[in-house]
Amino acid sequence: MNKLLLITVMAFAFMADVPADELQQTDSMPQSAPATVDNPYVKPEKTLIGETRPDFTLPDLGGVQRNVKEWDGKILVINFWATWCRPCLHEIPDFVKLQEKYNEQNVQFIGLAMQATDEIKEFVSDIGMNYPALAGTQDVSNVGKLFGNRFGVLPYTVMIDRNQKIVFIKSGPLSYEEADYAINALITL
Repeated sequence: MNKLLLITVMAFAFMADVPADELQQTDSMPQSAPATVDNPYVKPEKTLIGETRPDFTLPDLGGVQRNVKEWDGKILVINFWATWCRPCLHEIPDFVKLQEKYNEQNVQFIGLAMQATDEIKEFVSDIGMNYPALAGTQDVSNVGKLFGNRFGVLPYTVMIDRNQKIVFIKSGPLSYEEADYAINALITL
């Protein structure tokens, strides 16, 4: 039993560690645009690159229902996370910096926490999250599935262009450099 647990933990650790050089372009996107990470273990059932983003509504920290349409016309960076996810906690400060850097270029980060609102309020306040945090354990998991996250991998990040098309998907941690490059490519399109 312990051996099986160790193998499972090692497999998940391997799956989350996808190097930046595995980013690949798709034929349907311009050469400067980002695409999906090729991770054979955590791929969407079908490619979602180029598809219109799904519609969803989730509560923010104040309990107000927020619909993704609210941010139509902006470049969206949707990040699925949780306070118990160490890689998530590592990348969120970078996302705070990138939100500040690209705010004037109509880039909007949105954090979707796979936790109850009351479980994330203190963390969001302490870290100075400068972008909307929406929450809901099962509801966020269901939204993740709409974006191709069949297994609830965290962190999981999706970028959407100004025309509501999915242009980038990454399961696992996203570095500042990777995110900065992808956002820059979308701004210059």
